[in-house]
Amino acid sequence: MPASDDDREMMARFNDTFRKLKTNREQVPLEVLQTKYGKAYQKLTKEMADLADWFAARLRERMPFPMHPKDIAGNRQLSQQIAAVLAEESQPGALMDQYRKALIDDLDYDKFLDLVWQLYHRTEEAYEPYWQKYNFWHVYPDGHRWIRNHITGFFWQNGQPPGNDSDSFTNEGGYWMDSKGEYQGAAFPPHIKGDKIWTRKN
Repeated sequence: MPASDDDREMMARFNDTFRKLKTNREQVPLEVLQTKYGKAYQKLTKEMADLADWFAARLRERMPFPMHPKDIAGNRQLSQQIAAVLAEESQPGALMDQYRKALIDDLDYDKFLDLVWQLYHRTEEAYEPYWQKYNFWHVYPDGHRWIRNHITGFFWQNGQPPGNDSDSFTNEGGYWMDSKGEYQGAAFPPHIKGDKIWTRKN
């Protein structure tokens, strides 16, 4: 998904604010910033914290978790679970606090980015069971078996020859593909037993 004009504008603000914060910290003792220039410095750090939160939220928005359009109750429950994760990580000392401090106190962008990804992975953990319940083996008239996800319609290719009818598979090197065999991504590899077979009753 290409970045929008709003995203580019916000990233420019993010980078400019971080650059200004680093310059101030490098040229003026922290104690002086917090006392003599306290009001301006507090405003600057508040803006940096707000932009850090925007960055983390925008990353989640640009990498949404696909949901099944007919699973109204399941979608509601999943949204509540993800919201609970975010609420937990918004507490003092939790990941949101840590990534703000990485920028403001440590002036460490790489550390900030790592913590933002940790937060995203926490929401992935909440999503994983939802995704897995929509993975099924499909058995075709010629006897071939494929794992198919019923949210996206993608098939799992695990490195075995196409159409391999083995119940066993490895996630290593595997990926999701569409019905044309084109690569669609490798996130959320299936964890499924050989007897979880799709029927009309599912």
